Amino acid sequence: LGCFYQEAPWPLHSSEKAKDCMRQALKKGGETRRNLYYAGVVSYKRKEYAEAVKYFKKAATAPCGSVKEGDFGAWMASESKRGLTSARKLLAESGASQ
Repeated sequence: LGCFYQEAPWPLHSSEKAKDCMRQALKKGGETRRNLYYAGVVSYKRKEYAEAVKYFKKAATAPCGSVKEGDFGAWMASESKRGLTSARKLLAESGASQ
């Protein structure tokens, strides 16, 4: 539900609910590639680039949590690396540290 709340139009959009859902997913489902990738996406969309870097970095090498997740695991790893590069660049431009 994290990405749903992040991307839903008004009146359903809630960046805070998105962040809370991703925290719950990581707590309940563990640090799987999918959970870490989508936590990175939500953090990135919230302009929390240091958090996005943390999640994307882990997602790039995290194990898939299920056979179904494995079906798009390579794509998530690739997109995590792309998100990591972009978040690091935005952090550097803002003068913030990683």
